[in-house]
Amino acid sequence: MKLEALKIIRPGNCIFAFVLTLFAYSIGIGNIGINFIAILAGLVVFLVCAGGNAMNDFFDYEIDKKNKLYRPIPKKLISRTEALAFAILLFASGIILSTLINNNVFAVAIVAVSLLVAYTSQGRYLGISGDIMVSLLTALVFILGGFAATPTLPYSILLIAAAAFTINVAREIVKDIEDYNADKGLKITFPLQVGKNIAAATAIIFLILNLFVVYLLLPIYATGLIFLFSLPIIAFIFYKSLEIVKNQNADKARNVQKILKLAMIIEFIFFFVDQFVINISI
Repeated sequence: MKLEALKIIRPGNCIFAFVLTLFAYSIGIGNIGINFIAILAGLVVFLVCAGGNAMNDFFDYEIDKKNKLYRPIPKKLISRTEALAFAILLFASGIILSTLINNNVFAVAIVAVSLLVAYTSQGRYLGISGDIMVSLLTALVFILGGFAATPTLPYSILLIAAAAFTINVAREIVKDIEDYNADKGLKITFPLQVGKNIAAATAIIFLILNLFVVYLLLPIYATGLIFLFSLPIIAFIFYKSLEIVKNQNADKARNVQKILKLAMIIEFIFFFVDQFVINISI
């Protein structure tokens, strides 16, 4: 296996998941906490995420041969057998490390690995159920980080997990709209099942649910200043997302799904700044 084959784990995504775990841990303990347990929890998430990405490429080999020749397996940087073995090793390492934290973290890690195996093997045939499964995995990052900090999850972490879930469902649906033509005959996605118009409208419904969850987070904010500052950005994101209802071509869908990814990052940054910067300084 060549060193370049490590791209199979999507390092950027795994590092992002690692950072979000530290964020959830800090929320759980009520301050910015980077200690051994926090790092360990982040590594668990990193390894499980990496394993899921490697396993995804194992199952998506036939699709990637046609649409994504730059992936490590089609480029022959790593064989399918090696990719599967690597994924199993990563999963096992993550689960073993989770046992060093507590039973709740171990349970979440087991659920996450189970969901990843189910999603990577069958998710492409499950329509919106597959979108929901992968979005639950994003929410579990916060649940795991929270459980690493405390045996009882704070209300704020549950809401943040819900915010991550709703905006990710919207983004996954938009991604399926973007890949509508490429997925024909290879996958059974939600847009292919119900049409791009209904799929786009459904994505907007989940975006509205996301804004509702963000509204529920408002009483937890230390100050309303950060919310007032974020209003123009939220309005812009919602306005741009509505464009997918009018026009579902691939380029538009690609732009909207990138905006939704940015929206998720912005939401977490706002909450972090409010809790750990403004709250500390006032």
